[in-house]
Amino acid sequence: MKSALAYVRISNKDQSNFSIDAQVLSITEYCERQGIRIHHVFTDDGFSAKNFDRPDWGKLKELLNRERGRHSYLIVYKYDRLIRNTMEGLAQLDELEKKHRLTVVSVCENLNLDPDSPYFRFIRTGMLSHGELERDIISSRVLMGRNQAQKSGRYLGIAPYGYTNEKDDINKPILAIQPGESLVVQQIFSDYASGKTQHEILLRVRAKGFFHKGHCPIKKILSNITYCGFIRVKAHMGNPETIVKGLHQPIISEEMFWAIQSRLQNTRQPLHHKVLDERLPLRGAITCQCGNTFTGAMSRGRHGKKWGYYICNGCRLSLSALKAHADAEKVFTAFSLTSDATQRLMEKIKSRTAAKLKERAALRHKSEKAVADLIALIESTEEKFIRNSITLETFERQMQKFTNALQSEKAVLATLAKDDSEIIELLDASLPRLCQLGQIWNQAAIQDKHQLIRMVFPQGLIRLKDTYQTPQVLPLFTMQGTVDAPLQITGNAVKGNVPVGTPTGIEIKPFLIFLNSIKAA
Repeated sequence: MKSALAYVRISNKDQSNFSIDAQVLSITEYCERQGIRIHHVFTDDGFSAKNFDRPDWGKLKELLNRERGRHSYLIVYKYDRLIRNTMEGLAQLDELEKKHRLTVVSVCENLNLDPDSPYFRFIRTGMLSHGELERDIISSRVLMGRNQAQKSGRYLGIAPYGYTNEKDDINKPILAIQPGESLVVQQIFSDYASGKTQHEILLRVRAKGFFHKGHCPIKKILSNITYCGFIRVKAHMGNPETIVKGLHQPIISEEMFWAIQSRLQNTRQPLHHKVLDERLPLRGAITCQCGNTFTGAMSRGRHGKKWGYYICNGCRLSLSALKAHADAEKVFTAFSLTSDATQRLMEKIKSRTAAKLKERAALRHKSEKAVADLIALIESTEEKFIRNSITLETFERQMQKFTNALQSEKAVLATLAKDDSEIIELLDASLPRLCQLGQIWNQAAIQDKHQLIRMVFPQGLIRLKDTYQTPQVLPLFTMQGTVDAPLQITGNAVKGNVPVGTPTGIEIKPFLIFLNSIKAA
């Protein structure tokens, strides 16, 4: 009686109608009809057919190497149980048939053809291709389902620190605030907003149980948009990555999150003191179109006078410092606002800011009421237990529920408690300076020049041969944000402006504070 090895597989996300037991039964019945003895059944339960990286498949290959020539058949239920990758499948079948002299049989796809026939190989290739197509279709369905779930505001995946994975009333995934961790998240954001460094914050929160390690754990928290109530929807089917409002409860406010993103973008490793030179303020502050940062030096001319120049260490593009400085002044002059434009823009910003503050006040009032209601429920539950109106089990369950809800609501209230009404006064104080950016640039110390570039142009200034480009501008200026094509600044002309709406004073507060702090060098 000829000996055979059987192989069965099913993945965690398998959408076929055949279980492991059903596959084994069908293979056993086939072998009984054909008079074949099954030597061993290899089973990979919960493994994908994308490749052959599976434990029992590895054991099968080891057995074949030990017992070469002892087995005549490898029997599977269908070829897609073996692999759903056409190229890898054909290569593996070729090795099994030529090296180990096995006849590979598919119970459901028994062609009754000579295995050496070209028709057999052609049809089998089609079966493997169909299996790969089916895997791609399943994968596409999963990705589409994830995309639709994310677009509806659902966070998929392991909950970030401060949240736990829960199910909502319709048994779908949703994030729930973890009271203890959420307070740590709030402290991280508030400490960073108050000026503390990431290292200082890390030392403070370590004492409160924050044990996340890895590269820049504090920055990862600060950069996670989930904490202000949004989620990122990954690019899908040609659609770019987007951000949508999540169904979960935020831990910090939108205003705080975006203000901190501005600071994170503008916080770079400071230049070493020795390379700072007032004669070369753009050294280390502008980049070349090839991606390298410009360096600079002073060179003595034929008549003994020193001239400054900038040079790219990548493509070796050289710039006259005089021209580079004059163009930089033109850039900031181009973004300076006229008095009338500034006044109109500030009125819009004030209007939006006032509306935002009013909305925050309403949310704070609502949250305060929710806290008061939960405290009343806790007191009522305690009173019921004292009067023996409820059992100990009911008391503990309700107290746990109300206490968790109270801690979560207090966390929300803490994010709404900050008073930003002084932003209006800050806007008024900043009005004259918004009209004088070119003058401010000329008079600023070198450190302030670098910071001014980073704040007005969050992704930096890129120098071409005769002009500057930038992919992003602080929304305050010319009411523009990120654009499809880089902004090109030539003289006083700024090409590529795309209106995106008026920012609130809260969003641009870090820049206004910095602008008012600049003093002449």
